[in-house]
Amino acid sequence: MAESGERFETYVRAAMHEADVASMLELVRETGVNRGTLYGWFRGEARPRTATLNRMTSALGRTVAQLEAAWDGREPPIGRFLTDTELVGLVERAMRRVLAERRTE
Repeated sequence: MAESGERFETYVRAAMHEADVASMLELVRETGVNRGTLYGWFRGEARPRTATLNRMTSALGRTVAQLEAAWDGREPPIGRFLTDTELVGLVERAMRRVLAERRTE
């Protein structure tokens, strides 16, 4: 199951990038899926349940069927490697969010 977990993590991270979800913490906040659950899936410790995947669909802009197919290896990978400029932009957006959150605390 470790291979499924790695494949699923790659798919989820690419979907996060396309959906402008900057971090796992943001994904956890938007979906209510426990961080430990996510990382357990990525390590291949358990297969994601359909009901839990359903909570991730709007944040990732994917369907449950697409997420399940990614786990099973039926969905072609999405996304690509980030360019340096895209990576810097992603980090800068994440930093701005963190700083904005700290200002409101």
